[in-house]
Amino acid sequence: MHPFHRILFRHYRAVLVLALALSLGAIFGLARLKLNTDLFSLLPSNHPGTRSFLEVTKEIGVQSLLVVLVEIPAGADPEKIRNFVDMLAGEYLSLPQVRAVRYKADQKKLSSLLSRLMEHFPVFLRPGDLPRLTRRLSSEGIREQTQKNRALLASPIGFAGKELILHDPLGLRDFWKGDGPLTLPGQGFVSPGGYFRTRDGRIYFLFLEPTGPPQDVDYSRRLMTEIRQAEQRVRNRFEKEGRDLGIPSPLVTYAGGYPIALRDEAATKRDIRNTLLTSLLGIMVLFALAFRSLWSLWYMGLPLALSLLWTLGFAGFAFHSINILSGVFSCVLVGLGVDFAIHILNRFCGASDDSAGVEERLKRTFQESGKGILMGGLTTSAAFFSIGISDFGGFRQLGTLTGTGILFCLLAMLFVLPALLVAFSRKGRGHLPEQVRDFGLDPLFFFMKRHRKSVIATVLLAACLLAIPGTRVRFDDNLRNFRPPDQGLFKLQEHITEWLGGSAAEVLLVTEGPSEAEVLETTSALYRAMKKLRESGKIGGVRSLCRWFPPPDRQRRILEYLHAHPDLFDMKRIRSDFRSALKESGFRWMPAYDVYLDRMEKAFSSREILLPSSLDKTGLRDLLRPFLIKKENTFKTVTYLMPLKDLWSRSDTRDFEILVRNRLKEAGIPEGRYHFTGAAILASDLKVLILKNLESSLWLAGGVILIVLLLYYRRPQWVFLSVLPLGTGLLLLTGLMALLGMDFNFFNLIVLPMLVGIGIDDGVHLTNTYLQHPAGELPGAFAVTGRAVLLTSLTTLVGFGSISLSHYPGLRSMGYLAVLGIGLCFLTSIFLLAPLLLGGAAGRKGTDRGTGRPHS
Repeated sequence: MHPFHRILFRHYRAVLVLALALSLGAIFGLARLKLNTDLFSLLPSNHPGTRSFLEVTKEIGVQSLLVVLVEIPAGADPEKIRNFVDMLAGEYLSLPQVRAVRYKADQKKLSSLLSRLMEHFPVFLRPGDLPRLTRRLSSEGIREQTQKNRALLASPIGFAGKELILHDPLGLRDFWKGDGPLTLPGQGFVSPGGYFRTRDGRIYFLFLEPTGPPQDVDYSRRLMTEIRQAEQRVRNRFEKEGRDLGIPSPLVTYAGGYPIALRDEAATKRDIRNTLLTSLLGIMVLFALAFRSLWSLWYMGLPLALSLLWTLGFAGFAFHSINILSGVFSCVLVGLGVDFAIHILNRFCGASDDSAGVEERLKRTFQESGKGILMGGLTTSAAFFSIGISDFGGFRQLGTLTGTGILFCLLAMLFVLPALLVAFSRKGRGHLPEQVRDFGLDPLFFFMKRHRKSVIATVLLAACLLAIPGTRVRFDDNLRNFRPPDQGLFKLQEHITEWLGGSAAEVLLVTEGPSEAEVLETTSALYRAMKKLRESGKIGGVRSLCRWFPPPDRQRRILEYLHAHPDLFDMKRIRSDFRSALKESGFRWMPAYDVYLDRMEKAFSSREILLPSSLDKTGLRDLLRPFLIKKENTFKTVTYLMPLKDLWSRSDTRDFEILVRNRLKEAGIPEGRYHFTGAAILASDLKVLILKNLESSLWLAGGVILIVLLLYYRRPQWVFLSVLPLGTGLLLLTGLMALLGMDFNFFNLIVLPMLVGIGIDDGVHLTNTYLQHPAGELPGAFAVTGRAVLLTSLTTLVGFGSISLSHYPGLRSMGYLAVLGIGLCFLTSIFLLAPLLLGGAAGRKGTDRGTGRPHS
């Protein structure tokens, strides 16, 4: 059987043809590849918290809001601005992407609701309301209420109460005060005209309910395009009408998940483009300087481009789409893929005998570097594949794609690059790059051979000193610290939080059971307990179905009281007294009053309790949808809690959960009767899962790499020496992080499994060089290997370091950690492992220590 280098030398054309065929197939896969902008695709679909969150949000409809802020310019007429707000709300509501718009208290809608619920009015009462109701429906009470109505209509704000008086002339609405499905949570200020605005009247709020989630970036883009077009149409009409009057145009800004999703996507695409171009340009400059030839870019660039194409083609066939997180893999592959090319070109072009032929150069290249390149590729890909076992779709795809990409890079550099070298150098060396620069490593290794003990002691002392502060490195889980600093966005968020009286990101308490009545009882107990938290100022607000639907047990007690006292609720007397009161106050009889009293009579004669599902076929269905989920044999209710602040960190989320759980425990509600969900709760749960996944990936990567190295070296001492630079480098890394004020976080932790695979390559190459050269040749051999190790470290630093240019602090932290880790692994390889190996060469015989075979 011919050796590997001889096969490549004789059949290089076949290799290039096969590479071309593989590339054509990859193009078909690439044509199928799309960018998946749905952030839900990054989440673990089999995680209970994710399933619960997605199920609830799907069943109750999208609860994310698009918040519109209209800022009044100085000197503007408030009446004209309210007209602008009305026009804007109407235009938004006409869009098919918008389900509802809330920007002021809707008196007509509230009146319609009261009219429909009037048929069931008594069941909404509390036991303490019965004496007041008896007084209100007495002859004297009816007369007093009618006089109040007259006084209200005569006041400056009488127009606002006209609809309510028409549909509820006896003021039964007074028994239903409080926050419910028709109102926003919190303590926001409502102007006399019913508009939602700040107390100083400078900013008006509109709350839009889109039909899709902000995590679907394509949907968010279409939505915001339509929203801004609608705004422009209103602005054009407003400016045309007010031009002659000199009315300045209001400033309209948007907040919420939808504009944030678009900004994040744009920043991510820009970061991917910039980091890829930066890494490519940086590596090209390094190659040109190191090999002193532009031909080196050709030999490196073509195999690298082919491996990227093959990886994208594989993604097209395997995944059909690539998520935003996986978009960074190209930058990583650029930095890692060229490492193989560097070692091959370093050996092929760095011949001590310039007259050696192409086949001889290939033979020497694969003898001296082939196994090291293969082991480096396998260990690095194993590290990335270990990330691919993650429960998170984003991490799983990133690990699988990058691990596969490294294997494709390995194939391209082991086959295509040598075939190119053969094809372009068979007739001479005119197209070969020069030997890589020595970077001053030759005298360095001879110096370390003489002073190896001092060098080793210095490195070990530094590691011990940095290990002390390294124990103080913290873990930062505050997601706000990982977002781009945007003062405008935070200012808008502060306005919204101030107006609502708490965070707009509500926490959901879900109750489930086989019986609607049973679930309603539990939900009522939850609501009463949470109202006490709100009244004590520990939460910003609570919204629940049970503000409108009392528990069945209480409804039964109210109905029993009504039927036990029929004389107090005699409708003939009530009708007669009402007519007399109207005539006495100068009101005329309206047809709506007949409808009103008929419904009241029906309400007082009913003996059935009211359950929410019985109103499904009425106009209240949309109002009930966010609070009630009904399936075949299961009922669920959702109670919305507003924290006082955004729950960015896991500690804030945990404190909020503990606060709520303790209050519910005091109220006698066991934890098994409810569960938490919502974006903040899901994020908190996923933080824990991320840590567990990364810990598993780190252990798996380390275990697989150790097994591979044991199979390769077959002696534990060589495995230990190979991993020594990595272990020492990680120890130095934690110490430097503490000194520089860096923390671990959910972004940069993913770098650790990568560092395990990348950092071990330097030790493998130096150990292989030690095993393949006699003791007297080691300083020079280490210098040759060291040149390649230095250049591969620099190119990898450029690949990862380009991520440091990202707009996102989280991604930047990945770049910083990778740069420090890779740099430290290189330094410990040169200044710790090399001196140790040089010291161990004193008693060497002329045999290969790894296999016991003589040196070639």
